[in-house]
Amino acid sequence: MAEKLLEIKDLYVQYHTDDATVCAVNGLDLSINKGETLGLVGETGAGKTTTCLSILKLLPDRVGEITKGSITYNGEDILAASEETMRAIRGKEISMIFQDPMSALNPVFTVGDQIGEVVKLHNPSFSNEDVIDRVESMFKMVGLPPERRTEYPHQFSGGMKQRIVIAMALACEPLLLLADEPTTALDVTIQAQVLRLMRQLKEKLQTAMILVTHDLGVVAQTCDKVAIMYAGEAIETGTVEDIFDGEDHHPYTVGLFGSIPDLTVETDRLTPIDGLMPDPANLPQGCKFSPRCPHCMDICKNESPRAYEKDGHIIRCHLFDNK
Repeated sequence: MAEKLLEIKDLYVQYHTDDATVCAVNGLDLSINKGETLGLVGETGAGKTTTCLSILKLLPDRVGEITKGSITYNGEDILAASEETMRAIRGKEISMIFQDPMSALNPVFTVGDQIGEVVKLHNPSFSNEDVIDRVESMFKMVGLPPERRTEYPHQFSGGMKQRIVIAMALACEPLLLLADEPTTALDVTIQAQVLRLMRQLKEKLQTAMILVTHDLGVVAQTCDKVAIMYAGEAIETGTVEDIFDGEDHHPYTVGLFGSIPDLTVETDRLTPIDGLMPDPANLPQGCKFSPRCPHCMDICKNESPRAYEKDGHIIRCHLFDNK
């Protein structure tokens, strides 16, 4: 039996502004075992980044709020953990690669000092030489010359900054890595190198990873399990084989795959999903996908669908009510 590392149950997250209450995550259920990679897939605004910030308790103060649910990491209740406990966990046991490397690095410190700060904080017994050795080894691991550790963020390209942020996240060999679109700023060649690096680390250290991405190709190459998110809900979850090769799918998942260009088919236009993601401050009743769904029925507009499960493959859709 695989050992469960992280479990999220019935999670609700809201952002409060002067104008509205934004319902970013709505009843999310997820779990990940040690050494597994879980892909979070969905359009912008689906709640993927908010989920990652909730795991680390990094939601903005006085604005973001977890209103319901539980997050359990290694048997520990994250939501009940003190800030001191979370500081010990962040970076050491759970690390996050943020989406925008430009804002993740401090412009007035060298990149080596910034990675070294993480190493020293979580390894107080390390000497300065030990810290420098770890920083240089991390530079080599992400394909950067170690001698550039004395340079500042503005001296690196966007892709190099992203690799520095990845090195910082991996410096303490975490048990769980939250990767928020880690290859967005990289060209295809470097993207492949970074994904290979992350796979190697996962195999070497049994690091689990939650990979937030829009790229279903990256999911197919990298992930063990997949959660398709829509309007703050996981509307379909399963193994990579369930999602890519299974017979039954949520209409939204079918739409996502239909939006991908097929090199074997000649066509004038792609087939996008009709409509837009709903306003999280004014979500529709019933199934959140119903206004865009080609199979929408009366029940879809009034009742939230229950979870249909078959061998661990879960779909939340009224089309499967009689199965």
